[in-house]
Amino acid sequence: MAFSEGITEAMDCNREQIGEDRPTKLVMDEVGITAAELMERLVKAVKSHAGQAPQHDDMTWVALVRTRSNLAAWAQRATSQCG
Repeated sequence: MAFSEGITEAMDCNREQIGEDRPTKLVMDEVGITAAELMERLVKAVKSHAGQAPQHDDMTWVALVRTRSNLAAWAQRATSQCG
């Protein structure tokens, strides 16, 4: 999971930023859920923090999903290219 500074700089009505700790902790605490579920929870957390305060930056999230099958395929390709 990666996100732009627009996420960490999301401000509430008192101009207090959400910061890096809250989104990062959410990502680290939510092991085992789908990428879509994680995105939903991040959006909810940012909206909850910001409330009705206008935002002045883009908010971008990127989620990459790694499964055992694509990890195994990657490892096989990497091994065959090296030897």
